[in-house]
This record gives sequence, C-alpha cells and structure tokens, in this order.
Amino acid sequence: MRGIASALFLVAIVFPLYGCAAENRSGSIISEEEPVIPDDQAGNHFASDTPAFGSSAGSSGAGGAASMIPFFTYQGRRYTAASNYRVNEVPAIRELIGEKVGYAPGNINEQSGRGEYAVELSGSISGDVYTVNGYSEQFRLCTVSGNVVIFFEAFNSDEMVYGSDLFGDCLQLADKWEQVKYVAHSQWDTTHPSEYVYRDLQSVSEEDVLSFLTELYASGFENIYESTERGGFYATNNQAHLYFFQDDNTRIDLRMIQGGYVGYEHFIWHFVKMPGEAFNVMFNACQ
Repeated sequence: MRGIASALFLVAIVFPLYGCAAENRSGSIISEEEPVIPDDQAGNHFASDTPAFGSSAGSSGAGGAASMIPFFTYQGRRYTAASNYRVNEVPAIRELIGEKVGYAPGNINEQSGRGEYAVELSGSISGDVYTVNGYSEQFRLCTVSGNVVIFFEAFNSDEMVYGSDLFGDCLQLADKWEQVKYVAHSQWDTTHPSEYVYRDLQSVSEEDVLSFLTELYASGFENIYESTERGGFYATNNQAHLYFFQDDNTRIDLRMIQGGYVGYEHFIWHFVKMPGEAFNVMFNACQ
C-alpha cells in the first residue's frame, strides 16, 4: 500500500536519475520529449528531508535501475525532488521558470566521498537549475526534464518551528489559494495519481477554510519520527488528503491524520498538531 510505502521512504526507496533538457532550436528550455519519471514521483509522495541514498529494493515503476534519490546541493542546502508539472497539461507553469543559477553535473553516487558533496550543485541529477519565480531560492528551485518542470525543495527542521514558517513564508498557502479539494484515502492509497478524482469539500465554507489556515499557521511542528507515536503513524486509514490549488498554477498537497496532525507531503515525518474544530471540519469533509 502506498500509504505505508511513504512512511518507509527513509529506508527503502529507489529512483532513476534525472536528466534535464537542453535548449531546443526555438530557444525554449521545454522540449516535447517525454521524461522518465517514476510513479511515486508523479504522485508527489515525496519528502525533502531524506537521506541521499535509497536501498536496492528493486527497480522503479519507470523501469530505471536502483539509484540515489534525486537531489542537488545549492548554497549549502540540499534540495530533493518534490512536485512536478507537465507543461502540456499546465502551460502557465512555464512562467514560473526563473533565472538559471547553474548546472548540476550529477556527480554524486554511492561511492562519492564527503568532499564531493561540498561542490556547488553536486548531486544525483544532471542539468540546468533555475530559480522559481515568486519563491525564495533558499526553499525552491527547479529543473526541466523534457516537457516537465520539476520542483526541488530544501528543508531545515530548525527553521520550521510553526506552520507559518513553511505554509506561510515558503509556500504562501493562505495568500495564493484559489480552490481546495480532496482525494479519498482509499483512492489515494490504491490508484495512480494520474487517475485521481479531485472532489469538492461538501458543507465547507470559505470561512471554514480560513479558520483552518489560521490554525495551521499558528500551530507548532512536531517531529513524529522522534516521538513514540511513529509506529503505524503513516499506515493508519484514518487520514485525509487535501489539495490546495494556487493562483500561480501550483498545487500544495497536505496530509491530515486523525488527532489533529497536518503535514506537507514533501516534508516527511514533520506535522503541525492542531486538534480542534478547525481540523475536524476539514478532516470530516474528506471522509
């Protein structure tokens, strides 16, 4: 089950390496070539505070060889693959591609020494790296693979104290959201993301959403992995999946787990805890 697989990401996951498209003859960095993206990448069941290596648990859904998690280092921060957007499906996403910050040589592998990690833009992926318009480059950068824009995000647990530090300062959730929908957990857990049915939240008002965001921003983060509650935490069926569609054509994926826990899919094991009516209204609407 994919819910369990996400929880075990730290110790058992594999990915093929990414390559990024060079400029084509029209001058665009977007090409029509289909990139190789593993199924879990397409589903965005990622987190960015994971180690660089995956175990040799088998080949990915894309048929690639077992390898390192897609990542690179920039200005002392490690960026790992997060969400991705196909330009033919979301044409406006190309407007978020900013300035080129450099070229990632893809020089890191399982035999790399510690010193090789210190090289700027060292990592497991190769290709040009760009800023993302509207977001801090200390949080989000991107690459382009074929016709897909891939976000890479960097997290520092010490910087993420309250929900506002991530959902506000980094993701700008409350400022940019236009719609919020959900995917039923039973579907999320068994269906490929390309087949998700995004459903409207019934009996949830805009005021309810704003109350939820206010509480989300004010609540503190907990590192579940360091607590005694982590056993079976991700495996429970008592969870919900919220998707905030933003005015810049990005999407923010939230996971809610019964008891008041809300996390960003790409920041694994870190959840704000906000039990109460604001949580319950949104959680119950997803059931």
